[in-house]
Amino acid sequence: MKKITQFLFLVTFLSGFIAQSQTHLYENPKFDELAKDHKNIAILPFKTKIELRPKQMEKLEPGQLEEMQLSEAESLQDAMYSWFLKRKKRGTLAIDVQQPSRTKALLLKQNINAENIETYTPEELAQILEVDAIISGTYDTNKPMSEGLLLH
Repeated sequence: MKKITQFLFLVTFLSGFIAQSQTHLYENPKFDELAKDHKNIAILPFKTKIELRPKQMEKLEPGQLEEMQLSEAESLQDAMYSWFLKRKKRGTLAIDVQQPSRTKALLLKQNINAENIETYTPEELAQILEVDAIISGTYDTNKPMSEGLLLH
């Protein structure tokens, strides 16, 4: 389980590529060494914080910002999953990556959500998700969003 913490450290840096683009990826030089004993991993929805301009905040309905943050968190999870699948397909990754839908379902069965997930250790989450390691991250943005994105 000590390797879970090491693996999390590695993957925290991977999250930056999603925010910028897949071409600006940081990979820990020890990635292969850290992950060599892992057989399967799960990617958690990223903890996401979106800061908007005051005028944009005024236009939001109650709960809409939280919905946007949850949607972004799941998008980051899916993007990370896709990145790992591409790497696996190229033959540069020997680890199986759990589908996000399975991860979400297993978390829901245990009543684990964005509000309480931080009360669990990485080791506990890995056990619940039946994997060797988990990937988690934080994504904060204060970039203003276009007006079209705020309208539903």
